[in-house]
Amino acid sequence: MNLENAIDTLRSQEETIIGVLIERAQLTTNQGAYRREQSEEGLHSSLLEQWLFQHERIEALFGRFLSPEEKSFHAPLPDPMLEVTVRPPSPELVGPENVNLSGEIRDRYLQLVPKICPNGDGQRYDLSIERDVIALKAISRRIHFGALYVAELKYREDPDTFDRAAREAAESGDRSGLERMVTRADVESELVERVRIKAGQLQEHTDGRIRRLVDPDEIAEFYEKTIVRLTKEGEILYLFNRPR
Repeated sequence: MNLENAIDTLRSQEETIIGVLIERAQLTTNQGAYRREQSEEGLHSSLLEQWLFQHERIEALFGRFLSPEEKSFHAPLPDPMLEVTVRPPSPELVGPENVNLSGEIRDRYLQLVPKICPNGDGQRYDLSIERDVIALKAISRRIHFGALYVAELKYREDPDTFDRAAREAAESGDRSGLERMVTRADVESELVERVRIKAGQLQEHTDGRIRRLVDPDEIAEFYEKTIVRLTKEGEILYLFNRPR
C-alpha cells in the first residue's frame, strides 16, 4: 500500500457514508432513542447505546475488532470465540491502540441527526437505530483507517522530520507543527467538494414528494468539520505516540 492507494480506499467509502446519512434522514429525529432514562440507581443507557453494545458484543466474538481500523464504541467486549487471524493492510502499524476517537464520533453524529432529519417522534426507533449503527460504523472505520494508515504512510515519507516534530510537540505541548505536516489543504478542499457533488447526484432523481431530500451542503459540512477534522486529529495522535 502507498499513500495514493490509501486515499483511494478512503474515497471508496464516501458513497456508503453519504447513502446511509440520506437513509437516516428519511425518518424523524426520534430523540427518545438517544435519551438516557433516570432512576433511583442513576442514568441508564439509551436504546441506541444498548443496541450498539449488543451489536459490538457479537462482532467482537467473531473478531471484528482485531483489525486496527475497527474501533469499538464500548469496552470491555468479549474476546473472539474462534481463532481468527486478521491480516492488516500493508504497512504494519506501530501503536494503533493509541488512537480511538469513537466517543467524539458518536457525539458529533448525534449532533448531525437533527440537522438532516425532520423533527418529531415517529416511534420507529428500531429503524432509526439500525441506520444509526450502520452510519456510526462506516464513519468510524473511515476516520480510523485514515488516521492510522495515512499517518503511517506520511511518516515513512520523511521519518526524521516527523520524529523531530513529535519530540518538539512533547517538549512544548504544542502539536501545531504536526498538524501542519499532516494537512493537505488542496486535498481536503477537493474531497469536500466531491462529497457535495456526490450527495447531490445520489438524490438527482429522487421525488421530493415521497422522500426527504438532504441538503448536500449539510453532508459536505459534516465531512469537513467531523470526518476530515477527526481524521487529522487521529493522525496527530498516532504520530505523537508512535514509538521512535
